[in-house]
Amino acid sequence: MTDAGIGGLLESLLGERAVSTEEYAKRLADFDVGALLDAALDHATPAELTTTCEESYTHANGFEKVSFPPVPGRAERLRLHLWRRAPLQADPHNHRWALTSRVLAGALRSTTFEAGATGTVHRHYRHRPHTPPPGCTFDELGSATLQLASVIDHLAGQTYALPPETVHVAGPAPGRIDPTVTLALELAPVTQDTDVYTPAGAAKPVGTRVMPPCYTPDEVRARLGEVRQLVAVSAFREVMRRAYTAPTFRHHRWYVPYHLELVERLAAELLDHYPGADRAKVSALVWLHDYGKALHNSPSHQVTLSEGALRLREAGLDEPFVADVVAYARMLDRAPELDLSRAPVEVRIASSADGCAHLVGPFFHLYWWENPDRPHDQLMAENLRKLDKDWHRKIVLPEARAAFEGRHRMLREQAGELPERFLT
Repeated sequence: MTDAGIGGLLESLLGERAVSTEEYAKRLADFDVGALLDAALDHATPAELTTTCEESYTHANGFEKVSFPPVPGRAERLRLHLWRRAPLQADPHNHRWALTSRVLAGALRSTTFEAGATGTVHRHYRHRPHTPPPGCTFDELGSATLQLASVIDHLAGQTYALPPETVHVAGPAPGRIDPTVTLALELAPVTQDTDVYTPAGAAKPVGTRVMPPCYTPDEVRARLGEVRQLVAVSAFREVMRRAYTAPTFRHHRWYVPYHLELVERLAAELLDHYPGADRAKVSALVWLHDYGKALHNSPSHQVTLSEGALRLREAGLDEPFVADVVAYARMLDRAPELDLSRAPVEVRIASSADGCAHLVGPFFHLYWWENPDRPHDQLMAENLRKLDKDWHRKIVLPEARAAFEGRHRMLREQAGELPERFLT
């Protein structure tokens, strides 16, 4: 980590004024985010923390915003955006400035719109920011018809740029466990106001100053600490992804898209039923649980635990987090002998998602494809054994069992366990 404080790090990011948004995007992509988070959490001065709080709050479009202090003499601003889940409503809008943004964790879905004769009718507002911030005033301008122009998902590690005139909404892409975090660099403003559009049935308060409640110092620190953890989990996920796609792993062609990403999607849905679960630990557990298999092409539970703990620490996760995830992975490995219905909720979610993932997609077909020389009766018997383990030991959450009972029954028939009658 560099010894520079927040101000020095921001000055190094901005540097000489760039000639293009793309140049700022390149700087942002190379920026030491870990050093910035460490400086903000561990070395911020009281004045820097006060300035950060003055413009940090939960945005009306559903994300939590932490604004780093401005650099004297510069109009650009750097802000963290955190989405815990997709907002119920996000209003299409443009900006006063060009924007470049780097996805630090999760995945961001950017949806853009354009004016058109067909589409959805919206109320059109002018958004006027107050000086000094925060706060704004809305003026109603009439109505506008917006039609969909594009939908793009930006993954962790990617950086993108957005012109000021582009009308868009942003939010977490579906199917991911971990919240979405972006580091957004706003360039110098080119207009005084922005356009905001709401559904025809919704309305903004017109003519009065809207003031969001700003975060306290403790609330800012809590969010910065959470972001630091999410960035570390994202780095761990990428290390695991590389291990599972390495050519030395027997299943490398399909294991990520047709198993791990399905486990992740299923876990994300189950987390909606269990909002008190630790999403970061579930995410780490999903990507850790078969790590030994990826390294040795056979189940190697001890390797999963020992090598996995090293990878978690190398990603920057603290010892209590590592200890919990390793303990949870040990429980998953002991599913045949433990009653996982009594396990911590993070284990129940990961175990149920893992078992359900075998019942969707081509999992059982790929087993046949990878074992073409084995007799079919052996393959069918092995599939029944796997189905028994998944259904009776792994899939423990009632929401998962109710949703997957039909799939489980169908796959048992495909494995040779046929009913006496088919039509009645």
